[in-house]
Amino acid sequence: MTAHLSQTERKLIALIFRNKTMARTDLAEATGLTGASVTRLINRLQEDGFFHETRTRTGAQGQPKRNLALNPDRFFRSASFFL
Repeated sequence: MTAHLSQTERKLIALIFRNKTMARTDLAEATGLTGASVTRLINRLQEDGFFHETRTRTGAQGQPKRNLALNPDRFFRSASFFL
């Protein structure tokens, strides 16, 4: 339901649109939200099909970085929420 997106959700979508991909920690830093708030909002948006995750490994140790990217099919089908 794109009519029910909050201003904060729209801001998260716009940030990822401008940057192509972003990690949750980068979104939290850019918005001033807590990591838990970003995760909650992103999970809801992922359930609605707005994002998919990409994983990139930058080194041999630790977890791969999980960036979020827009799902083009869902995004362009629902682009009217920016208007």
